[in-house]
Amino acid sequence: MSEKSLEKTFRGQNILIGLLMIFIAILALFFPNATNIAIVLLLSIGLLIAGISRIINALSDQELKNYRVIGRFISGLVAVIVSLGAVILAITDQSLALSYWYFFLAVSFLIIGLARILLAITSKEYDNWFRILLLIVGITTLILSLLIFLIPGIGGLYVVVSIAISLLLNGVARLLLGIIGE
Repeated sequence: MSEKSLEKTFRGQNILIGLLMIFIAILALFFPNATNIAIVLLLSIGLLIAGISRIINALSDQELKNYRVIGRFISGLVAVIVSLGAVILAITDQSLALSYWYFFLAVSFLIIGLARILLAITSKEYDNWFRILLLIVGITTLILSLLIFLIPGIGGLYVVVSIAISLLLNGVARLLLGIIGE
C-alpha cells in the first residue's frame, strides 16, 4: 500500500470514527433518561470505538514518535478493556454494572484526557489552532473524569452527560484530525 493510499485510509478512518463517536454521544445526550443499562452499553460501545481507533492509529501511523505510539496504544488498550468489561458487567450483573462502569469509564477518560493534553503539547507539526483545540478537549475530559472521582455521589445522570460530552469533544477532535489530514 502506497504512502498516499495509507494516508487516505488513515484520514477516512479518523473521519468515520469521529462521526460515530459524535453520533453515539449525541444519542446519549438526547436520551439521558433511557435505562441505565442501555446507556452503559451505548457509551461503552463509543469508548470501544475510540479505543480501537487509538490502537489502529498507534500501529498504522509511521510518522508517530515512539512515545506517542506507546501513549496511544496504552490509552486505546485501556479504553477497549474497560469498555468490554462494562459490556460484560451490564449483561451479567446489572446491579454491579453501573458502579464499576462509572469508575472504569472515569479512569479511561482520565487517561484519554491526559493523552490529548500530551499530544497538544508535543505535536509541533499540528497547526496552533488544532493544538489549542486538543488542549481544551484534553483538559475538559480530564476535569469531567476527575469530578466523577471527587464527587462519587454526584448521580448517574451527571456521569452519563459528562462522559457523553467528553466523547462528543473527542469525536470532534478525531473528525477534525481526519479532515485536516495531519
